[in-house]
Amino acid sequence: MTDLTIDIGIDEADQPGPDARPRPLHLSPPTSAPSTTHTDAVKILLDRYSLTDPATGNAAGVFTNPDLQSLYTTLVDQGSGSQGAALTVGATIEDLDIADLQSLTTTTPDISLVYTNLEKGSRNHLRAFTKQLTNSGATYTPAHLTQAAYDAILAGAVERGPAG
Repeated sequence: MTDLTIDIGIDEADQPGPDARPRPLHLSPPTSAPSTTHTDAVKILLDRYSLTDPATGNAAGVFTNPDLQSLYTTLVDQGSGSQGAALTVGATIEDLDIADLQSLTTTTPDISLVYTNLEKGSRNHLRAFTKQLTNSGATYTPAHLTQAAYDAILAGAVERGPAG
């Protein structure tokens, strides 16, 4: 898979974020604003490399990729039951995003910068969801990251600003 092919998948994959993630009152900053910034960064890359955005024209919650559509539907269903379920889905999305981003490699500097910033945002979101779960007496067990990687993320500080 080339760097540019990956970018197309990243753009559509980032779309579930604002809709599928919970919006608990005590999360700061709200996860939707960074997700919009990240989607905008990917859109810049798609435009720069003259690639078609698979999310263009799709309503919220509608995906071209059938695997993403299935994942979205499953996560929305899982997160609809309670605040705790919604927070667990939010953590799961970030867990998966981080694992996916860590599996990508590129030698293209602008693409690498976007991947780095997407991962940074996902680590911040994962910390926020985990904190809310902990505050409500629940726990999150990573499904895609190793326990050691998850623990290292939780031990880290909030990351700010663009990389590079």
